[in-house]
Amino acid sequence: MSQCDSETLQKYFETYGWVYRFDGKDILYSGWRSNNRSFSLKVTLSESLIFFEVKLLVLSSLIRKKHRSTILEYILDLNGGLTIARLSLDEENTVILSSESFTDHFTYDHLSKTLGIIGYFSEKLQKEILAKVADLCLHREDFYKPFHPQ
Repeated sequence: MSQCDSETLQKYFETYGWVYRFDGKDILYSGWRSNNRSFSLKVTLSESLIFFEVKLLVLSSLIRKKHRSTILEYILDLNGGLTIARLSLDEENTVILSSESFTDHFTYDHLSKTLGIIGYFSEKLQKEILAKVADLCLHREDFYKPFHPQ
């Protein structure tokens, strides 16, 4: 078996049954919906690796300014429990779940398992991070001010 190329990757996605868009070079875009949430998937193919990235959420400017370090610490803690994927925060303050695999001997079975794992962790981690952000917002005076009638 040889390296997975763009044509093979597209065939795998067709077999998997997901709609995708290929940029004609080395990037495939897809995604899914689950429990009223949407997830976008970007798959980048290089000579030796296949990179999978899912955008989980974009932090608002208020959260970024007030709680960036807390959110980064939380992401690091979550990463400690992950072995085949990782969380990161990009320059646009988007929380991303990513994974990678070698193109050599990459089969449809590998794609199927990778998408299943990424799907599971995307949904689980997005929910956990949103809960953390909500907790930060609800328990800080700068976000929550009790109503006191005059």
